[in-house]
Amino acid sequence: GGIRSVGPEYASCVDTLLASISYGCSGDDPENDLEALLEAQARYPQAAQLVLIADSKSAVRDIELLSRLRKPVHVLLAGIPKLDAQNAPHPDYVSIAYATHGSLHTLEQDIVLQKSALSGEQLQVAGALYRWAQGRFVRVK
Repeated sequence: GGIRSVGPEYASCVDTLLASISYGCSGDDPENDLEALLEAQARYPQAAQLVLIADSKSAVRDIELLSRLRKPVHVLLAGIPKLDAQNAPHPDYVSIAYATHGSLHTLEQDIVLQKSALSGEQLQVAGALYRWAQGRFVRVK
């Protein structure tokens, strides 16, 4: 667990990423992704955008902090090469990308979630249907 911050230097990013992998998993599924994003937003105020590498199936434990993000978040979904109805992103990552004017990415796809894509209170992403409810998306189909 924990937050590991790096600067823009490639070597620093790689070293920190490799060290993080060696720490292993904390054993619980939900992640404190927004805590990490808020830390990055505060630590790097000059950054125009943020990037989150996310476990595509994990919930976001601290999703209630979403309204505090002020920068677009580009969510790189690990573990899914291509999104479809059977391999849809967790609704929390759809919520983060949509609410921040960010995007979702896999190895094969780049999906920008624009406000105009919302039909009523529903949004379709790669064949999966999500409904906006109480400040976040939930999957309905």
